[in-house]
Amino acid sequence: MMSNETYMNAASIIAETFSKDPNTKTGCIIVNPEGEIVGAGYNQLPSEELSWDDKGWAARHAEVDAIADAFKNRSVDIENIDKYIMYVTLFPCHPCAHLVIASGFKKLYTNCDKYKESGKYLNSETKQLLKKSRVSVNFDLCDIQADLKDQDAYNMLKEYAEKYNPYMLEYFEGGVEL
Repeated sequence: MMSNETYMNAASIIAETFSKDPNTKTGCIIVNPEGEIVGAGYNQLPSEELSWDDKGWAARHAEVDAIADAFKNRSVDIENIDKYIMYVTLFPCHPCAHLVIASGFKKLYTNCDKYKESGKYLNSETKQLLKKSRVSVNFDLCDIQADLKDQDAYNMLKEYAEKYNPYMLEYFEGGVEL
């Protein structure tokens, strides 16, 4: 198993490499109990006919994308999903929190709570929802700057791409290039 910082770096690399969102690039990875990345996602538009001007109603969030990816890959042991960990570069919105809970995840790391200072109501509701649903949310990585050149994170993402997501493989074959 790698460090939590390395896994979060991998989620950050996913966000920076793939998200085209001009305002809020978000990445998410799912890690199995053995420490292997089994799902990855980023915020994106589901159709080229949409634009980021439609983001409010059209964007697919990183958590949704990562969960769909992991289940599509059949890389998740449903009986033990509570032992998997999600790493997401932005604290989940309320609907994504519901999906995390409904999917059975019990542990989530985030390195950004963009509403922390503002005390936005929805964010505090989302935190309560996760807490009362017994999802452990860890904010220990919030003060750590992402290392987008972390070779261990790249190697993990390359292994993931080789096994589950050939579309992403071309981005990770050459090592660190951001």
